[in-house]
Amino acid sequence: MWEDLTCCDLEELELVTRESQEGMSSIKVVIPEDLKGRFKSLCALRHVTMNDVLSDFIEQWVKENENPSQPED
Repeated sequence: MWEDLTCCDLEELELVTRESQEGMSSIKVVIPEDLKGRFKSLCALRHVTMNDVLSDFIEQWVKENENPSQPED
């Protein structure tokens, strides 16, 4: 696949990648190797990226925890 790309194709691909990362930030997560392997395998089986799964999870978690309900007395 990559061998068929021309120089112009690669420049276009780099531009798309840079544009898609504007306004984005990265974080580093340290987890056990076994857990990473299982997570990576499950994502591949479901045809999703690990980044998309983690982003969705973080977004959901933040929404649920930004305004925690007050404990009832």
